[in-house]
Amino acid sequence: MKLEKVAQKIIELMSDNRIHLSDWKYDIPMYIAQQDLPILANAKNLADGIDYAMERYGIDLPEDIVVAYSGDKQIMVGGKVRNGQ
Repeated sequence: MKLEKVAQKIIELMSDNRIHLSDWKYDIPMYIAQQDLPILANAKNLADGIDYAMERYGIDLPEDIVVAYSGDKQIMVGGKVRNGQ
């Protein structure tokens, strides 16, 4: 099915351990936010859909794998502070 192929491509990108957690939180969203509105709408819909599915199925992520927002981009990753670039 076409949707499964698209989802699998996204999963493969998100599984790439060479991309740092903070890049997924800051740099990649900042880059996507500068794209045309249809791309931005698709990204927003994906994020909202993931939030909805997690809430519906009662999925909570452990705090040690989620990057916390910070105004100065100093972030906590796995219990250690990493300064953003």
